[in-house]
Amino acid sequence: MLRIINASRIFKLSFIFAGVIFFLVTVYILQAHTPRNILPFEPRNALRPKPAVYIVGKAAIADYLWLHILKGKTAEENNGFYRTGVLEADELSLKFLSGPGKLGVILLGDERCENDWILPYMRRYGGSIDVLFVVYDWKRIDDNDIFQWPLGVATYRGFPHPAVEYEQYPVRKYLCNFAGTVYYNSSRVQLMNVITDLNFSHSCANLARNKWFANETPSSLSRYVDLLKDSYFTLCPAGKNTECYRIYEALSLGSVPIVEDTPTGGDCQSSLGLLKSYNAPFMFVNNWNTLDSLLKKLAKKVSSKDFSACDTSPLIPGIPGNNVWCDRIVLLCGSSKMIMRIGFVPDGGANQHLPNVE
Repeated sequence: MLRIINASRIFKLSFIFAGVIFFLVTVYILQAHTPRNILPFEPRNALRPKPAVYIVGKAAIADYLWLHILKGKTAEENNGFYRTGVLEADELSLKFLSGPGKLGVILLGDERCENDWILPYMRRYGGSIDVLFVVYDWKRIDDNDIFQWPLGVATYRGFPHPAVEYEQYPVRKYLCNFAGTVYYNSSRVQLMNVITDLNFSHSCANLARNKWFANETPSSLSRYVDLLKDSYFTLCPAGKNTECYRIYEALSLGSVPIVEDTPTGGDCQSSLGLLKSYNAPFMFVNNWNTLDSLLKKLAKKVSSKDFSACDTSPLIPGIPGNNVWCDRIVLLCGSSKMIMRIGFVPDGGANQHLPNVE
């Protein structure tokens, strides 16, 4: 029995001793690597920046960690609305942010605007979300704590950010174009019937396909981008929602969208409300059977004189000119000179059909 007790005590003492050693080693490491001064964050070199750890909080425990444990300092920003700090170690950067803790969410909404599932998370219903921005015309958008957010371009498919100025495309090959998937029993079938009719006399490039692909091939993406660059107008039929990537992709390359103005259904309200509220320089059609007469007016307009994206005169009487949108498109395209001078040159009315996208 005596031997067993001694062995037990020896084991406990060994365990305690190992714990003490581990504690001392940990303290030594922390002291050796704890930063002492606040320095501007600068990578050691452009090829190998330091990893950064962000400490974000509005409760006292965040301040305790930063001020008392790490010995950091803070600076007030925006008249004291929030506080920031930076600490530098040999191999690490620590960044601190403390403020009122307002939570905003940008939501890619359901294409039929069936987004009620998020309402319990809103502050007004006892949740933690103070401000919600949602894509598509959800009927609950009130511009109070729920706002609409534009869909934008399909970056997930590799659509590029234009890094050129539009004056590099002074003359475009086609009056209009359509590139997209033609779904069975949709308005896109009607559009295809219109632009492939033998009596359709406009130069309208067609890149239609019958199956949707999640990703573009490099060649199909290049053809699509070139098609937008080469077209004065881009036909934008409704998909599952009236708002589609094509609208913003055409804008980013200086091609004016001709948009099908039709309700989406579900919990969506009036279609394209955000764009209409800012008088976006689009053409709207309720039925694709009216496209031929619209294009005749547009072709006459753009062939009569050079037209600028900043032109103050409307393309069609009753539709606002583009001057209001010039600066907005500059911001969208990231260009300081958004000048799209176009002089339509008829090609004899030949109907242009390009091979389908893969």
